Amino acid sequence: MKWFGNVVVLAIVSVLSVVVVGYPSGAGNSSCKDLQPGHPSSNEINESIFLLVNPGQGNSMEVTIKPQNASVTFKGFLLRVIMDEPAQGKFNPDSTSQYHSLCTNETMSAVTHSNSIDKPSVTVKFDVTQSGQFTFEATVVFTYNQHVSGLITITRAELPQNPTQPIQISYL
Repeated sequence: MKWFGNVVVLAIVSVLSVVVVGYPSGAGNSSCKDLQPGHPSSNEINESIFLLVNPGQGNSMEVTIKPQNASVTFKGFLLRVIMDEPAQGKFNPDSTSQYHSLCTNETMSAVTHSNSIDKPSVTVKFDVTQSGQFTFEATVVFTYNQHVSGLITITRAELPQNPTQPIQISYL
């Protein structure tokens, strides 16, 4: 019976370690539905986040998530774009991000964090295949219990022609 008690303790420790750590390698599957972190008792906080959209070079946009306060960092994010027409574009993840497969289909593309290292900002490329309207939605996780969510709708025509002057959108 002693081994049974050890197995129970090991199972409880394993479950608690997942709860405490959260999702260090990307947003959980449930996050795609409503952009809310899968952490129990995560509260939305009043922290201003800039979503910077830059036309980039050629047919790509650069989308940057950055806290307004330069001393603030965040641990995780889920960035999703909803397109008004199928196959208008897709995210091109890099070493700091990865596709979120459940949030990606013909009219949606999404990326999430690939680690839980503190981030002062993150920039992801979005490759545009045709013009149209895009709705960018983001959730930024600061700590296990604190996050902020928001969205912005933009058309390709609204992007500035000068890649050094991104559109800056602040949301809570």
